[in-house]
Amino acid sequence: MARPTDEPGPAPMARARAGHGLSVLLLRHAWALDRGQWEGADRRRPLSGRGRAQAQALPGHLAALGVRPVMLVATPTERSAATLRPLARIRGLPVHEDERFTDVPAPLCCDDGWGSAAWLAVRAMAGLDQAVRRAVSLVVEPEGRGSDDRNDQTVGHDTDSSDREVRAVVVCSHGETLPALLAGLGARDGWRLERGPDVSRKTMPKGGGWLLSPVSDRVVVIDPPVIPETTDPGGV
Repeated sequence: MARPTDEPGPAPMARARAGHGLSVLLLRHAWALDRGQWEGADRRRPLSGRGRAQAQALPGHLAALGVRPVMLVATPTERSAATLRPLARIRGLPVHEDERFTDVPAPLCCDDGWGSAAWLAVRAMAGLDQAVRRAVSLVVEPEGRGSDDRNDQTVGHDTDSSDREVRAVVVCSHGETLPALLAGLGARDGWRLERGPDVSRKTMPKGGGWLLSPVSDRVVVIDPPVIPETTDPGGV
């Protein structure tokens, strides 16, 4: 049993950083049909025309930013999985589903939201830790490059394209869960958030995200892909 004077062991995310330097992209799902437009189960509610355009644009958007997904994780909802499908096809990756990133009601007596946010955060952090561990087991360092190589960790770094690539675990989730998850990671793993992104509820735009860079402990705001203004916002 650990004693109060014992040094705490590294958190799962810290071990992943030290070993392979994987980044994490927390992505909010693209635009979906409004609940009033959909008569079926909410989990099957599809992307809207605008959302499908965002999903189709996502692979090129991330490539332009130098982000190379190594694992894709979605919630078991159609709108989350559909956001990642074009990316999965382009990258040749499966989309893993994890219930722990879903914005389900917390089984708590809580009126102000604080308890629910804490419950969602701890639940989602467990899912993220598992995803990162699985990704680390799949990632093989290129020959001749050390595990602490930092050239591939900076978005937009002025080097050749291979050095600019940020290998990332991409988690597509929801506007209620992601701010709680980021706040929990900030507290546990030391991400600098005091001058970082606003983690207020629903601040992250649909189709946008937060990139957690393990080298600098920075959280970088990723804007949604730019799509034509003429895109039909509705329709199935």
